[in-house]
This record gives sequence, structure tokens and C-alpha cells, in this order.
Amino acid sequence: METEETLERGTIETQVELMKNFVADTEDIAVAEIYKDSDYSGTNFDRPGFTQMMEDIK
Repeated sequence: METEETLERGTIETQVELMKNFVADTEDIAVAEIYKDSDYSGTNFDRPGFTQMMEDIK
């Protein structure tokens, strides 16, 4: 059973904030771009944001 805290951590906005906080506390990494795929499962690689990220990596 998911708690309210677990559900809260699962939102894209919360994940982005957690990532930004982690990066802010880490000297040797920086955020170049944030890619989001709302309403898509993270297990599905056929997502617009994921596809764009992979293209940008090339």
C-alpha cells in the first residue's frame, strides 16, 4: 500500500526538485536540460522526452 509520502515522491515535479537539490549539493555535476514525460510510465522507452534526450546525447 502506498503512503501519501510515497505518492508525493512519485510526482514528476517532486522528482525534478529532488534532482535539483542533489545537483546543487554536488560540485562536479550540472543540469544541462530537464526532460519530462508526464502521463508515461518510466518503464516505457517510447516517450517524447526520453527520445529527445537520447537524440541530444548523440
